[in-house]
Order: sequence, then C-alpha cells, then structure tokens
Amino acid sequence: MKGLKSLISKHYTKEEFAWIMQDWANSVYSLMITTAIFPLYFKTVSSNAGVSAADSTAFLGYANSIATLPCRLWRLFLEL
Repeated sequence: MKGLKSLISKHYTKEEFAWIMQDWANSVYSLMITTAIFPLYFKTVSSNAGVSAADSTAFLGYANSIATLPCRLWRLFLEL
C-alpha cells in the first residue's frame, strides 16, 4: 500500500485521485446496470406481459439501436 500511495502522490493531487476513483466507480456502475441488471429486468417484465424471450431480446436490441442513432447524429453535428 505504501508503494501505491507514493506513486499516486507523485502524479496526482488528492482531489484529482478522488475524482479518478469516483469516475471509475461511476463507469463500472453504469456498465453493470446496462449489461447485466437491466436486460434481466427487461426480460422478466416482458415475459410477464406475455412476450416471448426471443422477441424481448429483439425489442431490447431495437431500442438500443434506435437510441444510438441520435447520439451518432449529434456527434456528426459536433464534428462540424
């Protein structure tokens, strides 16, 4: 632990390191929600509504694709 503290103190201030750790933790949290928890929740809710497992997977894929389109268009706008 002493080696890690000396490595961190040489490169980052305490505030910068705290921000790095918060950013890392927030990224892990959103990754877990979008890749592990939400698909299971979506499949459970859709199966309770009478939608087949294959259709619910397809609908989730369609929704992700449609949601990605505005992000792509916004990126093109920002590159101008």
